[in-house]
Amino acid sequence: MKKFTKIITLLVVLAVAFVTFFTASAATTTTAPETVKTGKTTLIGSYLGTIKLNYKTLKDGSVYYCTQFRKETPESGITMTKVSPMDAGMAYLIANGYPNKSIMGDNNKDYYITQLAVWWYMDIQTGGTSDVLTNIKAGKYNDTKMGQKIIALKDGAVAAKAKGYTKPSLTVNVKNVEYKLKDGKYTSDLISVKSTALNGKYTVSLVGAPEGTYIVNENNEKQVKFAKDEKFRVVIPESKASETMNFSVKVAGVSSVKKAYKYKSADNSVQNIVLGNLYEEKKDMSSTATFKVTTTKKQVTPEEKTEEETEEEVIEEEEITEETTEEETTTEEETTTEEETVVVTEVVTEEQVYEEVVEEEVIVPDTASTVSSITYILGGVIAILGTGLVIKNAKKA
Repeated sequence: MKKFTKIITLLVVLAVAFVTFFTASAATTTTAPETVKTGKTTLIGSYLGTIKLNYKTLKDGSVYYCTQFRKETPESGITMTKVSPMDAGMAYLIANGYPNKSIMGDNNKDYYITQLAVWWYMDIQTGGTSDVLTNIKAGKYNDTKMGQKIIALKDGAVAAKAKGYTKPSLTVNVKNVEYKLKDGKYTSDLISVKSTALNGKYTVSLVGAPEGTYIVNENNEKQVKFAKDEKFRVVIPESKASETMNFSVKVAGVSSVKKAYKYKSADNSVQNIVLGNLYEEKKDMSSTATFKVTTTKKQVTPEEKTEEETEEEVIEEEEITEETTEEETTTEEETTTEEETVVVTEVVTEEQVYEEVVEEEVIVPDTASTVSSITYILGGVIAILGTGLVIKNAKKA
């Protein structure tokens, strides 16, 4: 059959609020111990001039570094209590110093380099002066390999502090997402999630969605937990869809950032210390996209066909044989429904909005009955988008 009665479904998916770039819970969990006890110290060689240092360990044998040169080195058996995370510069020193990296292939030399770099970095942050660094700061050892390693480690820490720790984030990318009606279901395009510092998988859930709505993976299999680079779709049963549907898609996960931690003694004459390991700081994070889905259905008669459809039918008619024409005449009164989905997607974003949903009401016009009316509707949509931009810019101003 060559002539069809078409049903044009205007499914306007308005992702009107891209609400939460990152939501962090107040509770922080970390594997860093609450307290540690210092162990033995061992005097190691004077590798640069007369500078001598102690190789310092905790009771469990792991190393630590002192951070306040002008105070006393903790004696064995001192209880040190965790205070707070140190900055990203110190985390860089620990991650790239001994024992996490081999610097010169000698444990004592590597510890020596790392401890001097730690004191130098702390001098920069506090404005202090560590006498042991006087000649190093003056460039006396710039032509030595150890001197160069100390400088490189210190410079890397300064740059790392300026950059800061990785900021955990989790965002749903709903821009230009379309929902298409097929096989009795409204199925969205693939929706991607961008994340930084995501620990494991993120979970997708629906809030206020029509009954029976579910999440599928790229293979259209039901799934709710996804790895960092995996995408998902939202599927709405047509039988449960209403003219207007408002619901949210929420993705949630846990962030993990490795940090260096400061420990101090009850005795204020003793130096604070930083352990030779980094520890995870974990936080809950989530991102929510709120949709307004409006469906409008209307019967379209042959008189309402577009110019392009009419031209196609003229070409078809020229190719029709007498036999085909007779068959078509016999079945002209029969109808075959072809469903076409026209989708308009708008996304209004609010950068760094925490636990806040912002919605904007948009009125969707009914399907037009003529080509001129269709043009009018498109013009109206463009006008709405333009108005949104003006409002947004006005708010920024």
